[in-house]
Amino acid sequence: MTVAENSMNGDGVIYACLTPGGQLAVVNKNEPLDCVGKNILISWNVTGPPGEQGEPGEPGQLSGWQRVAESFTISSTIFNNYSVFCPDEKLVTGGGYLIPDNDVENVNVIGSHPSFNGISWVFRSRAIDNPVENVTVYAICVDAE
Repeated sequence: MTVAENSMNGDGVIYACLTPGGQLAVVNKNEPLDCVGKNILISWNVTGPPGEQGEPGEPGQLSGWQRVAESFTISSTIFNNYSVFCPDEKLVTGGGYLIPDNDVENVNVIGSHPSFNGISWVFRSRAIDNPVENVTVYAICVDAE
């Protein structure tokens, strides 16, 4: 049983005692609806009445779509980040990478994701044995509005 179910008196209202320090103590539905000392009885509905319909929002737009690609050589057996940046005034919405077929087994990928600030796509990998040339990282960019 949830706290809300245990505190409703059958009228769809939850009752609690509010202490002067701001703490809430939910009133059990089997107890009297009163609070001791300086505590105040408060209540709220589980479901309130529906509100008025809001104004329609502006239609969403995706403008300035652009794919940016850059090729890298993975020469290290230590994990490195390779980033492809969106042009100024654009944000990244997606991305990915392409490893040449003959080198797929020689690359250890641990990440392909947007940067935290949203301006680039980050590819994190390392070469297992030999350097891997022509690994292409892609960023899908759109106008920042």
